[in-house]
Amino acid sequence: MTAPDRNVLPFTLRPFPRGPETPTPSASIAAPPRVLIIDDTPEDRMVVRFALEAQGFLLSEADNGERGLTAAAALQPDCILLDYRMPDLDGLEVLNAMRQPDGRLPYPVVMLTASSTAATAASLLKAGALDYLNKQNLNEDSLRRAVQGAVERFKLMEERRRAEERNAQLGAIVMASSDAILSLSLDGIVRTWNPGAMRLFGYIEAEAIGHSIDALIVPPDKRAERARISEAAATGRHAVLAESVCRTQNGRRVPVEIHVAPMLNSEGRVVATSVIMRDITERKRAEEHIKLLVNEITHRAKNLLAVVQAVARQSANLSSPEDFAERFSERITALAASHELLVESDWKGVAVPSLVRSQLAHFNELLDGRIDLRGPDLVVSATAAQAIGMMLHELATNAAKYGALSTGEGRLEVAWELTGAADDQRFEMRWHERDGPRVVPPTRLGFGSTVIRTMAEMSLDADVVLDYAPAGFIWRIECPVSRVLEK
Repeated sequence: MTAPDRNVLPFTLRPFPRGPETPTPSASIAAPPRVLIIDDTPEDRMVVRFALEAQGFLLSEADNGERGLTAAAALQPDCILLDYRMPDLDGLEVLNAMRQPDGRLPYPVVMLTASSTAATAASLLKAGALDYLNKQNLNEDSLRRAVQGAVERFKLMEERRRAEERNAQLGAIVMASSDAILSLSLDGIVRTWNPGAMRLFGYIEAEAIGHSIDALIVPPDKRAERARISEAAATGRHAVLAESVCRTQNGRRVPVEIHVAPMLNSEGRVVATSVIMRDITERKRAEEHIKLLVNEITHRAKNLLAVVQAVARQSANLSSPEDFAERFSERITALAASHELLVESDWKGVAVPSLVRSQLAHFNELLDGRIDLRGPDLVVSATAAQAIGMMLHELATNAAKYGALSTGEGRLEVAWELTGAADDQRFEMRWHERDGPRVVPPTRLGFGSTVIRTMAEMSLDADVVLDYAPAGFIWRIECPVSRVLEK
């Protein structure tokens, strides 16, 4: 090696020189490689420059390792020709300084060395150089082949690295997915089987690979369907079954959504199929639940309208025109109160204490005082809640107008309980007024009387007792538990 030429200007950052301004016949013609020469010997740099520029390469130079590192970072060359022996940083030190955190070199490097021993060659290649040239044999042909070969090999290495990274990412996604992801040969033999498939179908990987997908998880009645989408994938198309059925290892049928895609080789030919199966059990349950809710809402709306019609008809028949609007509005309000409790419980029934309190809401200040509520925390069905709610409303209206709640001293007890043996239980509810005005039996039966007697008999199959005792009115119903309590 010779000392740096003091008459040569040191490297300064500048773009690679542009090639001759000649029009190119096609945009597809590749641009000439940009080469950075890092060498402390001016004569060697000159040889390389003349040899490569004569062949259309774009050249830039640096006369030591430090300037070479700066130039490489600034110019991002397609290839670096790096002197193995330099006074400040030798070639291996420059390579290590260029190395990225993951150990890769960002550019292809061809080493220039005065030694041609096998040991030197091995150390250079091990350090990451893609090729090396003996300085004593530099010529146009050897330099061109070395640079072009390094550039092409580096491109292939980078493509392979990126492909491996993509494959690793896809592999991680497949392994972590809750969906069953598998690949099949064109004749339906399992080639790969992810943990999601094991969780869904019960077969471990060793039990699935090499076996027919039909024999493993496809019910006989779904095999023609499976064959159709596999044929579509075999012709290069993607296929989707929004809803199908597969069979688990223990024989359980599970609803699935299936996506099938072709797997191509490097020549673009379909060699296998990729299959993703998603368990849609919860989706199906949600769909069935929505369908049930829609049907239930329709049914209940019809029933509710029928009740409203009956209330309107009876109020009109048994009330004076002056009283109709007021009484009808009150009864619809009572019905709405029961309905609100049902909505809050998602139509799963209403607790009796809540139902009673909702119908006595106008007397909140009397609850737990003059009004005594007694009974267990039973839950009645939606139908029973609407019927009992209307009965309690009529009883409360009569008590406020004529009975115990029309004075300042009257008292009311509302009680409920289960009676009888466990295999023949009965529901009993009692309304007992005390210390109010003297009770006089009615001379005319209005809609209120119809509600507290006839509605109880028809809706609850109840035995009804109406006792107009002078000391206080008593209403009592007794009916089968099955007609009242939520199952």
